[in-house]
Amino acid sequence: MSVRSVRDIRWLSGLVAALILCSGSCEISPKPEPPDATLDPNRVDVGAAEDDTGPTRGDGVVVSGAAGAASPAGATVRAYNLDSTNSYVETTVAEDGSFELVVPAEPGDEIRIQVIAEGARSQPTDAEAPPLEGVDAQPGAVAGAVDACVQIDPPAELVLAAESGVIEIRNACATDVAVAAPTTRIDPSALAVGAGAVWPATVLPGESLSVTVEMVAGAAFDEEIVFLWIGTTPERTAITVYRAD
Repeated sequence: MSVRSVRDIRWLSGLVAALILCSGSCEISPKPEPPDATLDPNRVDVGAAEDDTGPTRGDGVVVSGAAGAASPAGATVRAYNLDSTNSYVETTVAEDGSFELVVPAEPGDEIRIQVIAEGARSQPTDAEAPPLEGVDAQPGAVAGAVDACVQIDPPAELVLAAESGVIEIRNACATDVAVAAPTTRIDPSALAVGAGAVWPATVLPGESLSVTVEMVAGAAFDEEIVFLWIGTTPERTAITVYRAD
């Protein structure tokens, strides 16, 4: 018998023994699902930052979540000032689901808040920075929102699974809807938005407009905000665009 034959027999014998030992006791553990990322707007406040003398304009706004506002513990809370080109601000969800961070902002600026955990994301929540002397604001409807009869799909975030995606604007109103050229919050070179369309556009009642979003080859891109400008006096809708993991 050759050396190779002996080795083959030994290998097969070891495999059979392993199968016998494993029989009835070995289980294949499924890959655990990533935790859901959640944010409860009713437990989030946006208020003016303060120092020893009271609210201060230059320090921005404090975005705070009470216990149970966000989950899971250890997830990232990310906040954008949609009215500036500053980078986003992040903090971590505490064990009790609370969080706090300061976002550079002026009164009236729109703040977008989202929880991110292992690829899962909560729905984006938007709030308006309150006046300097005003009461803390809770996230909700932002002044100047697009008419309810204009349907946007997806409404707040777009995942680029294959380096491109589409935002649909459907006109369910009784009159024409004007749409100006879409823009990006910071870097127009990373994404091609609305390429091939003629701007400004008009969407007739019952019809839709497709806005393509494509990653530009060779450009560094992770996440960006795309602004849609809809209406005769254009109102802004923000769409968070990011790459699939």
